[in-house]
Amino acid sequence: MAVLVMVGLVLLVVLPLIVSGVLYAVAVVVYKRRRRAFEARRAEALRQFGWSYVAPDPWLAELASIAFPGNGQPVSMATGWFNGRPVAVMDYEYSMQTADGRGNVSSSTQACHVVAVQLPVALPWLRLTEESRLGRIRPRDLQLESPAFNDAFRVETPDDRYASAILHPRMMELMLDNTWFDWQLAGPTLMSWNLNHWEAPETAARLSVLTRIADLLPPFVLRDYGHRLA
Repeated sequence: MAVLVMVGLVLLVVLPLIVSGVLYAVAVVVYKRRRRAFEARRAEALRQFGWSYVAPDPWLAELASIAFPGNGQPVSMATGWFNGRPVAVMDYEYSMQTADGRGNVSSSTQACHVVAVQLPVALPWLRLTEESRLGRIRPRDLQLESPAFNDAFRVETPDDRYASAILHPRMMELMLDNTWFDWQLAGPTLMSWNLNHWEAPETAARLSVLTRIADLLPPFVLRDYGHRLA
């Protein structure tokens, strides 16, 4: 009887360790498989677009740190051309800390990315984001002649006249066809962003809209508000 009790106690101690070890080994295998699949998709995307990895650009990393909360850093960056314009896409990760009611603090890491089109001049800051319920109860943002556009988007800029020049009827029509799309102008960078590491289909969709926005920037805006790059 004593032997059986001892065996039972040993099993109670050892079995959880064995199960835990097996689960850990399975998790490692699954992670490695997913990582290999991701790297294969990434390699195919770079080949498809004709892009190559470069060192992360500090300016784009700074813009990413504004777009996403928490402490972050760039992971990798690729550059090339899309629809006749120079572009960049950067994987970025940031960490956030949360505390529960007992004062326990936990940290988590979120993968995200930014997609950018390089412009020939540096322009003032402008940010266009999807309007939210919270946004509707805050002080009103810039109001344009399209009620549908005003209901769909929030416009933030230090210069309303400048924003009105950029958001002309054709630009607003483009955005109303893409109400899922947030973007920002800052210096020579026209940028959009999203969670998770970038994948080819979604990146191509974002760059298609970004390059169209760049095409619709009025020449007088580039001339009157732009500063030539050194």
